[in-house]
Amino acid sequence: MALAVPLSRFMSRVGGGSAFYVRQHYIHKNMNTPNDITKSCFDTLLAATAAGNYEQFVSVGDDKFKSGIQPEMFHRVSQSLAPRMQKGCTPTFLGELRQNGSMVSLWQLRFADGGDDRLMRVSIAGGKVRGALVTPAFS
Repeated sequence: MALAVPLSRFMSRVGGGSAFYVRQHYIHKNMNTPNDITKSCFDTLLAATAAGNYEQFVSVGDDKFKSGIQPEMFHRVSQSLAPRMQKGCTPTFLGELRQNGSMVSLWQLRFADGGDDRLMRVSIAGGKVRGALVTPAFS
């Protein structure tokens, strides 16, 4: 509908300038850069997975995360990913989602062995990890 209104209607009769202006009401955040807490938690989770260090892995989590991640579960995932990570792994931050009161960061894990990438989701609230999930490749 605004296209049907002659532009002269928006021009000031005195001075020839615009009769209104649009103010930016939001702050654009660069979605390609995680915040410091997200980056630190992710780096700790990734290093712990590569090293097979359960205590380091749960150290960044909240109480529910610590009690929910059993050592056997952690070691099963670590043993499948660590050999690939030790040959080389490049993580790329993909962005964030708001879910259930947390910020969920999405990360691509690309391995130097040329095999399938993995997607890692890390849920953080109050500066602590609430959940971490590495998705397997579709078969």
